Amino acid sequence: MEGQARIRARIRAFGVLGSVLSGEGATVTGPGPVTVGRVLESICSGQSDLARALLTEQGDLQPGVQVFVNGLNVRHAQGLDTVVPDGAEVLLLRGDVVGG
Repeated sequence: MEGQARIRARIRAFGVLGSVLSGEGATVTGPGPVTVGRVLESICSGQSDLARALLTEQGDLQPGVQVFVNGLNVRHAQGLDTVVPDGAEVLLLRGDVVGG
């Protein structure tokens, strides 16, 4: 599999996102580094409710959706182009579920 990256990540989601996410893990394989966008594409495959909850029609993160890779908020990194290392924990949150 030359030129192919393969990672396994633990996916955790809370609130409404957790209720529509099936499973806790994702294995993503493809050319080049695996990004947050590719991980989300993988977990949203066949789950249109989850895709709508996470992404706009243009493919950007919905306002209020926060994605963390090993504790790093991807909005403060490279967004959906943030690289996800093998064994990473990817945390999905919606702003409307954060207490305050």
